[in-house]
Amino acid sequence: MIDACLASVRDLVFEMIVVDTGSTDDTRERSRRAGARVVQAEWKQDFAAARNISISYATGEWVLVLDADERLVVADAARLRLLLRSNTFDCALVRLHDATAITSSSADVVSGRARQGDAHRVARLVRRRPGLQYVGTIHEDLGPWLVKSKARIATLDLDIVHYGATEELVVGRKKVARNEQILIALATSAPTSPTALGYLAHQYLASGRLGDAWNATEEGWRRLRYVEGATDFRPSILRIAEARAQLQLLGGDARAALDTVQRTRRLEGRHYDLDYIGGYALETLAVAERSVVFRARLLERARQCFETCLASSEDVYIQAFVNGATGWAAWTRLGSVNLLLGDHDAAVVAFRASLAIRPNEVESQLGLLEATLHSCGARAALDMLDSLLGCPSICETPDLWVIAAGACESLGALTDMKAFLGKARRPKPVYVASYRRLQHAERLAGMALYRGAPVAAPGLVGAIGALAAREAVAVSDVGAWPSRLEVVRMVLANLARAGRLALVEPLFEPRADVIVPGITEHVRAAARELGIELVYQAPPAAIAVRGKDAVFVAAMLAAHPRLGARVGVTNDAAFDDTSRTINAGGPLGDPSSAIASVTRKALLDDPVGMADRLLAAIGEGGVRPLVEFLVGAYVGEERAP
Repeated sequence: MIDACLASVRDLVFEMIVVDTGSTDDTRERSRRAGARVVQAEWKQDFAAARNISISYATGEWVLVLDADERLVVADAARLRLLLRSNTFDCALVRLHDATAITSSSADVVSGRARQGDAHRVARLVRRRPGLQYVGTIHEDLGPWLVKSKARIATLDLDIVHYGATEELVVGRKKVARNEQILIALATSAPTSPTALGYLAHQYLASGRLGDAWNATEEGWRRLRYVEGATDFRPSILRIAEARAQLQLLGGDARAALDTVQRTRRLEGRHYDLDYIGGYALETLAVAERSVVFRARLLERARQCFETCLASSEDVYIQAFVNGATGWAAWTRLGSVNLLLGDHDAAVVAFRASLAIRPNEVESQLGLLEATLHSCGARAALDMLDSLLGCPSICETPDLWVIAAGACESLGALTDMKAFLGKARRPKPVYVASYRRLQHAERLAGMALYRGAPVAAPGLVGAIGALAAREAVAVSDVGAWPSRLEVVRMVLANLARAGRLALVEPLFEPRADVIVPGITEHVRAAARELGIELVYQAPPAAIAVRGKDAVFVAAMLAAHPRLGARVGVTNDAAFDDTSRTINAGGPLGDPSSAIASVTRKALLDDPVGMADRLLAAIGEGGVRPLVEFLVGAYVGEERAP
């Protein structure tokens, strides 16, 4: 690769120095033919040492550092020379692009068509001043020199294409194993620095070795006491912090990830990487939150984090590790947060901005599909679905089919909805967006509701299913899914199509508005809009029975099939805000608060007469059937003669 590397700079520089640390091919001869000065040096498992040797032989005012597997791309060489003569900066951060293949052209890599991830800034063009040197046996950098010399830093419109990160070379040259050995040795030799452990943790993460990554991260985190106590150059903890927060998020502990971000901010200051990770942690907490108010607050804070990231695209940092933190990734997360907040038009804008940068981003494509469903309607979403069916990476996700099922549900196409939910079924589903697991459960509950077998589930439709089934609802779910007219209208229309409108009756009961605030009024409004006439006769007010014979009397009243009111036992004068109170066994408290009195003995001595007077007093109908039921039910030693 040395020929192409030197050819990329030959017309820009006035000297080329090649440090050869033990090549066994014709690298030295090729370099000399290209016009370079070749310096031979022993390889000591130290990349910084090799770089520093090259600098020691340089004679120019500026030093540009490249590896043999890199190429320089200069859009305007004349302008670059003018900038270097301006004396306005000492170190230039240039863009580094990792190629996807060694056959990729530089133009394709720089444009992003053949690039791995995002381009990132590196300090490669520096003014040659006293003390200039790299540190770090691997992933070497100029950090200490830049701080000590108070170097002025700028960004330049200059690109370096890197071919050494391609899978072919990483695997073929066994770079992972080599780097791991060097990093372990460096971490051991520098017991107060977390730097090597940060790189090691990220390497373990990339290879899926989460246990090893966590051990490296926690050892590096324990070394923070040395970093916090440093009086001279303080190594950055950004990389170790990001590895730790990422592992905490993978482990489901978003709150711990937020703590990691906050502690890192105290040492590092503001950084868009920390804004991004903090926003992601807040979004994760919001998805799990059941309180409507707290969920909205968490999402608003997350939205602010991602908006801050996008506003920081021109900020310059020596180190930055989160791919797309000021670009496509921040737009994707902002779109997701807007979806969860119900701001669908803003979500469409955000996802489109992400896809303009990274056209094949799966989460943004799915997010745009879902936002379109809510913003432009089901038919527009299904049209977009057709354009995604040719992409295997999207069709393999349950997310796509969950969104498609939602579009069919809103159109009343219940057969198609059932088919799409079948496509979403996976033995161990992995959702692109975690909240779609809840959406999936909610749409399955909707399907069960329309089939006449309602069940409880997350989401508003799942809460309607719980009400229709008269199932118990968890305390944390009470009020967690406030009613929305458009959803109630959809459910009512689908129940009408399926001939299941009788399931709406429990939505008029008092508990419905407690569990789902606003549901009863929305059912009435939706019915009017759909031209459906719903007649609901509320049950009579509850009956409270109190006194020493209350349990006996209440049991007999509650057992009768024609008694429409709810019956309960209480020792208080009032029960469920009703004045229909019966004293059983004599007066209790203020007798004027009761509308009837009866004793166990009187009821058994004269069941017909007492029942007649009792039911007339409380306004319940059908005296004779109730008396016959009572006399027939209570037999044995207490049966009347």
